[in-house]
Amino acid sequence: MGYINKNIKGNQGSSQILYEAASSNTTIESLSIANIHNYNTAKVNLFIFRRPTTSTTEKFYIIKNLSILVGTTVILDASDVGYNTKEHTLYIELKEKISEVDIKLTIT
Repeated sequence: MGYINKNIKGNQGSSQILYEAASSNTTIESLSIANIHNYNTAKVNLFIFRRPTTSTTEKFYIIKNLSILVGTTVILDASDVGYNTKEHTLYIELKEKISEVDIKLTIT
């Protein structure tokens, strides 16, 4: 079991990679998103994206426009964030410029 911890600061409309597509199958066991900003609600998009092998791209939302109150943590388990880690990359997007979250991914 491994862990990935990241601090993400809002940059309105900018997506950041949480977990890059791997060469071997891994499983995301859990993902927590903690709003650590002092006074702003964090608005979060969480999605997976597969680079095109044809003329179309594939983007699938796991969470869209979720508001996380100050001091609140959202925890997702494997059934919430399960996807093919060999083909897709996991991204997060903070919709508010003034926001900050801590991320913890548990992977096997």
